[in-house]
Amino acid sequence: MKFRTKFLIYPKFQIALIVTNLVVLAGMMMAVGLAIHRSYDYLQSEGMAVGLAADHPYFRFVTLQSKVVYQSLGVAFACGLIFSIVLTLLLSQRLVGPIIRLREYFRSVTPGTEIKPLSFRKGDYFPDLPDVINRALGCKDKNAE
Repeated sequence: MKFRTKFLIYPKFQIALIVTNLVVLAGMMMAVGLAIHRSYDYLQSEGMAVGLAADHPYFRFVTLQSKVVYQSLGVAFACGLIFSIVLTLLLSQRLVGPIIRLREYFRSVTPGTEIKPLSFRKGDYFPDLPDVINRALGCKDKNAE
């Protein structure tokens, strides 16, 4: 649960962003895999076209080479998948954090109470918003004093 509260601060949006990113990555990997498959099919047909026997070392080499390439592609895909998930999660947190903080800030503003200055975490996107909102609401930023 701590993971969810620390990184998934707005799960619906963040998970949708991660899934979209993964679909794009999977599509790219499928396109690359198809191109590689076509290349190895072409090499096989060229070997047959010149009249090589089915048990010729050329065909064993092409088969071995394709296995190595597909294994490498699988490892690259797995690593890319993990890296993509982590990076998307971190970036989305920095994007969603200010929005959640704004929502909670405006929920806390009630008539007749002192309005405290708004602040964002270091590294969050939209770093200029707290200053703009604080000036609009007449709040004095403690950090500016």
